[in-house]
Amino acid sequence: MSTRTRKRKAACADNQGAGLRKDVQDAIDHVWPDGIVELSFDTDESYFHGVYPRLSRAFRHMKNSHLIHEREADGGPIWWDESDPEQDPPDEIERSRSYHLFFVSPEGKDFAFETEAEGFAEPEFIDEEFEEAGWEYNLTETRIPGTGRTGWVVAVCLLAPMRSSNSAT
Repeated sequence: MSTRTRKRKAACADNQGAGLRKDVQDAIDHVWPDGIVELSFDTDESYFHGVYPRLSRAFRHMKNSHLIHEREADGGPIWWDESDPEQDPPDEIERSRSYHLFFVSPEGKDFAFETEAEGFAEPEFIDEEFEEAGWEYNLTETRIPGTGRTGWVVAVCLLAPMRSSNSAT
């Protein structure tokens, strides 16, 4: 996998008050002098694959919370719902990352919310016979209700091993 991105100038004391330490910025400038950060590694060879089963199990068994979603480091093709992966080219290409994400949400109503999105609804009278006859109709804009969860995103770097102060891990 190769991840390629242009590095940004690190913020300094007079630029938003937050930035990298000078030694870290100097190391980045030394390794990637042209400003293009390239990370080439095979995710299958990462230390992460050895710790993933135990880490994932720990997130799944955490009391009073749920592992809601994971996103692997490997990107790849994405097809939308109406697309056919067997026939259509990908609608998007998700870029690869150097980290694996876990989204964990605590139990309870305080971490749930209601939301809605705008969408279009077909009239209820539309059926196969109507469409086969070639009759036209207008889609109506509608609000689609939904629910969501808040919580924490945990990113685990595939390049640098995790360290633990607990000797049991």
